[in-house]
Amino acid sequence: MTVMAVTVFLMAFLYLLISKTKLGMVIRATAQDYEAAYAMGVNVNVVFSTAFAIGSMLGGVAGVLIGVYYNLFYPTMGQLYGLKAFCASVVGGMTSLPGAVVAGLLIGVVETYAVEFGASSLRHMMSFIFMIIILLIRPGGLFGGKELIQARGD
Repeated sequence: MTVMAVTVFLMAFLYLLISKTKLGMVIRATAQDYEAAYAMGVNVNVVFSTAFAIGSMLGGVAGVLIGVYYNLFYPTMGQLYGLKAFCASVVGGMTSLPGAVVAGLLIGVVETYAVEFGASSLRHMMSFIFMIIILLIRPGGLFGGKELIQARGD
């Protein structure tokens, strides 16, 4: 229960930080176009460092929560969960925080059904299969943008 409460609190905190504060606006602007943000006077190196620090803090808290939940700590304990989080962010849309949350829940449901109706060895593979299927249907993810940027070799 504590793990869920801390997770919900951190998701709400991150959402409010990114969507309602000046720092969040600067992070979003820099993520969208760092050259334009730099031209507007934003110190992009500080923004990159701040975003990296926030991500590192969230990763550290996630590692502690996973270790406490399973009562087991070892150096690579979060490797599989990191890959599943990557799948959730891609499936949800790389630019959408709510999309990543919804995609994480969908991946959990898909994995549960894979164990229920198939072999338990399919559990971890299903998140990647689900990601591939969603990307074939919607290349931008479930909540991502519909436009695709194509590089041309002119």
